[in-house]
Amino acid sequence: MPIKDKLESIPDKPGCYFFKNNNNVIYIGKAISLKKRVNSYFHIPPSASPKLQALMAELTDIDWKITNSEIEALLLESQLIKQYQPKYNKRAKDDKSFPYIHITDEPFPRIFIKRLIKNADRKPGKYFGPFTDVKALRQTLRFILKTFPAANCSKPVDKQKKFCLKYQYHLCSAPCVKKITKKEYNNRIDLICKLLSGQRESLLKELYIDMEAASENLDFERAADIRDQISALEKSIRNVTITSSEPNFDIIS
Repeated sequence: MPIKDKLESIPDKPGCYFFKNNNNVIYIGKAISLKKRVNSYFHIPPSASPKLQALMAELTDIDWKITNSEIEALLLESQLIKQYQPKYNKRAKDDKSFPYIHITDEPFPRIFIKRLIKNADRKPGKYFGPFTDVKALRQTLRFILKTFPAANCSKPVDKQKKFCLKYQYHLCSAPCVKKITKKEYNNRIDLICKLLSGQRESLLKELYIDMEAASENLDFERAADIRDQISALEKSIRNVTITSSEPNFDIIS
């Protein structure tokens, strides 16, 4: 299908878009509105950057992948860039340091947004990213901490002597004052890692099992908390829908 016809069929929904050259993915981006974002590339001024002009000169095909929210689009974009290593995304990465989500390697891991300028900046722990939209990433991290409260403080948990305001705002579970056990806390970190690595089905399945177990043990408060986590995830992080005009589209959920 000609690109002109594809532009008319792109949905006005959040998701990720793929610019291709002879079936090779050369750029991946995300958007709140796929239709508006992709169409904007075809109205660039003559003064546009040389890299953008070079990208458009190589473009021979477009595809896209619908998501159910901007948060999901952000996480999906990071995973797809890592999977496909598109040439123009790699060039952008060389030009500036994109942020990652860093989960520290500690008895009570903390979670941060961190920029990696060079290898020396990489501290022990797990890194998820890179992400291209810092503002959306901050919103996503807040969503994660609201759903799975975890430490986000500057000092290691064992150096803290009292809980902070983040606990009162339900953004932290206050392991520093033993409001949560080490086992429960690290289970929560595992859930966050599953969310960030795209294991949505596994994450939701585990939460449903935990909710049923809590109900059977008459721990209704915990069951209600897990129910709220499931509800938040199902509203913001759902399985994505593949939409493509070509039957051999090679993106796999």
